[in-house]
Amino acid sequence: MSKIEANGNGDVIGQDEMENTLTKKNFQIFHGNKKGSSTHVIHFQESVRVDIPNSPKTTSDSSNTEKRACRICQSETGELVRPCACTGTMGDIHEHCLNEWLLRSNNNDRCEICQEKYSKSGNILQPIWKWQKPQIEMTNIVETSSVICLSICLWYMITLTIEREFFDRIFVVGLPPRSPDIARILVTLLIISTLIGGLMNIAMRIWHYINKQRAIRFIDSGVNKKAMK
Repeated sequence: MSKIEANGNGDVIGQDEMENTLTKKNFQIFHGNKKGSSTHVIHFQESVRVDIPNSPKTTSDSSNTEKRACRICQSETGELVRPCACTGTMGDIHEHCLNEWLLRSNNNDRCEICQEKYSKSGNILQPIWKWQKPQIEMTNIVETSSVICLSICLWYMITLTIEREFFDRIFVVGLPPRSPDIARILVTLLIISTLIGGLMNIAMRIWHYINKQRAIRFIDSGVNKKAMK
């Protein structure tokens, strides 16, 4: 509390806020005559303006404005979503950062922290220049080479069957098939079945690769929507 002595009698005035204080000062005038020693006291009132400055206010700004940042790249720019049950700084994440993370992890359905499923609104196919470079392994090379070799073998067996006039002898003339004809038929069927299996395997790999190039659209989870309200 601020204290100021305002008069000669030692009166103390205390103030906490800024105000104008009027104080009184007493002035005594002694007047003596020749015959007696009587004293006349005359009181004057004087208005004194005293400005008491405000005491410094310690106003602590308790509103901690939380800065939102992506938990993967730690960037505060860009649009952030909260697709899982994580809250606070662990809940904010970029869509492209989460898509990149899911491509490199085995778990593509649940958050590794809160174990809740990500809230999704669909997916879109990214432009081809944003596609990841395919990882070609030795098994892919062997599989592709096998399909090419089987295709050449199949083409040779079909050409050989036509040269031996198999269809004319069996379906036009009505002759029974020979033993070499049966062997060629069995080899051809084996080649066709193996070739179909290899082509289906390659098609599945291509389909899986194209699906990986799709960007999942994430939205805020129900838990975070209620918390924001």
